[in-house]
Amino acid sequence: MDYPLTEEQLLLVDSVRAFREKELEPHEAEVDRTGEVPEALGSHIKQKAIEMGFYAPNLPESIGGGGLDYKSLALFERELGKTIYGLHGYMHRPWSLNEWESKRMLSKFGLQVPAGRFLPISQISQATAVAGQIGFPVVIKLVADDLIHKTELNVVVPNLSSRESVWAAVEHIRTVIANNCLEQKSHGLLIESMVENAVHELLVGVQSDPQFGLTMVIASGGILVELYKDSQTVLLPTDAGTVIQALSRLKCHPLLCGYRGRAQCDIGKLVDTIIKIAEFAESNSGDLVEMDVNPLMVLPEGAIIADALIRMRR
Repeated sequence: MDYPLTEEQLLLVDSVRAFREKELEPHEAEVDRTGEVPEALGSHIKQKAIEMGFYAPNLPESIGGGGLDYKSLALFERELGKTIYGLHGYMHRPWSLNEWESKRMLSKFGLQVPAGRFLPISQISQATAVAGQIGFPVVIKLVADDLIHKTELNVVVPNLSSRESVWAAVEHIRTVIANNCLEQKSHGLLIESMVENAVHELLVGVQSDPQFGLTMVIASGGILVELYKDSQTVLLPTDAGTVIQALSRLKCHPLLCGYRGRAQCDIGKLVDTIIKIAEFAESNSGDLVEMDVNPLMVLPEGAIIADALIRMRR
């Protein structure tokens, strides 16, 4: 597909192509290089990556502590909206976007996520200042590759209401990283405002099935999703009536409607959010392998994606 490129984008293309010609042999296309950092990239592409929010965990401090690995290059290309780098051959395996990357994509699609900021490892000394800017209470999470069950690893620290508690959480996560040899996989910390007063937590997942296409699961969510086993399956594309029917069949449905005098959710806004997630999946159907929004925090006035994981083919 032929796109007009700006002068800046042409510089980016030249840098990436020069790196590929210099550093990569043809047989290396079958090697999984997603954890490596191409240090030969020009300074302008590194700066552009930093400005756009892409970082790599292993980049030397001498060049700013932020840059591009192969995974980030593919995401960077997606952010520019142009197929210009030709790096998809090096991303032949499906990969998981981390929580920060996943929520970034969903937010840009118009879905609501908590106010927050990502801090790369080289900048986590700023955690207390950032938490103060966001406003207490906050939650701090480790952002790392292939880290699915963060709660079990104890790298999600919620309900932090002071600068002292934030720094204690940072030190705790640093210890977990060291004790579990996560240095090479860790990108940084995600600091977000706490989502409070939730009516209930839901899981909304989408999978790409070879036979049926995109299928969506709506379930009672949170950390006890496997225990509840309360779910409904919907084929995509879907509509509001089908989503409402699926919600009504969940065992947790009374909780959404104000069980025994508790607060109830705005069903219309909840349905709108689920439909928007479905539309995101459909718009990325060529690349999407699966996605899990868990939990989707259902509030009296809407719904917020507190955590998400997306796996893409490229």
